[in-house]
Amino acid sequence: MRDLERYRQHRLELVAQQTVNIEFRHLKALFNRARSYKYLQENPFAAIKPIRVPENDLPNFFELDEIETVRELFYRDPFEEIVSFYLLTGVRLREPLSLKWSDVDFRRKQLRIRSRNTKSKKQRIISFAADPQLETLLTSLPRRHDNKLFGPKDGSKQWTHWWVSDRISLKLTKAGFPWASCHTFRHTFISHLVMSGVPLTTVKELVGHSHISTTMRYAHLAPGHKEQMMGLRPY
Repeated sequence: MRDLERYRQHRLELVAQQTVNIEFRHLKALFNRARSYKYLQENPFAAIKPIRVPENDLPNFFELDEIETVRELFYRDPFEEIVSFYLLTGVRLREPLSLKWSDVDFRRKQLRIRSRNTKSKKQRIISFAADPQLETLLTSLPRRHDNKLFGPKDGSKQWTHWWVSDRISLKLTKAGFPWASCHTFRHTFISHLVMSGVPLTTVKELVGHSHISTTMRYAHLAPGHKEQMMGLRPY
C-alpha cells in the first residue's frame, strides 16, 4: 500500500487529481478481475481511497450565439454530424460511436443506447418524436458498411473516442474556445434544458445521470424555478 501511495504521489506531479482517480479506478477493476480468477488473494488497490476533488459548481457551456458559431465551424467537416448529435442529445463522448442502425426505431421514433455502452450500465432511450432536428439528422446519415451511425465518411476504420475528442477539442481551441471539449456539448445540452424550465428530475433521466446530485450542479441556472414552485402552495 505504501508503494501505491508513493506511485500516486508521483502521478500527481504529472497529471490532474481526477486523472489519477480514473487511473486508479481502472487498476482496481483490473486487479478485482485477477482476484476473481484466483490469481490474487487480495486486491492491493482496495484500501486506496480516491482523492477528494473539488467539483466545479459552474460547468462551462456554449451560449446560443456560440452554438451557432460551433455549427458553422464544423459545417462540412468530417465531424459535422457527430457534433450536431452531441448538441442535440447531450450524450457522452463514447456513446455515439457505439450506435448501430439496429438501435434506431424510426417507427416509434426512438434511439436506444444499450446498457453496455452507458456509464451507468443502464439502457437509455432517446425519443425524437418531438424533435424534427434530430430526426432530420438521423435520416440524413449515410449507411456505413459496418452498420455504425457515425464514422469516417470514406468508410475507413472507425474512429476511437480519443481521436474524436482530440480533433474536436483542437478545432474548438483554434476557434477561440480553449476551455471547451466534447463534454462541453453535454454541459450545453443540460444547461439549456434547465434554463428552459425542464425539471431537474426529467433532465436527470434524459441524460442518464445516476444520481440527482450530479444534475443539481446545474440548478443555479434556473433562478426563477424555486420562486415559481413557492407560488404553487395551495393555501
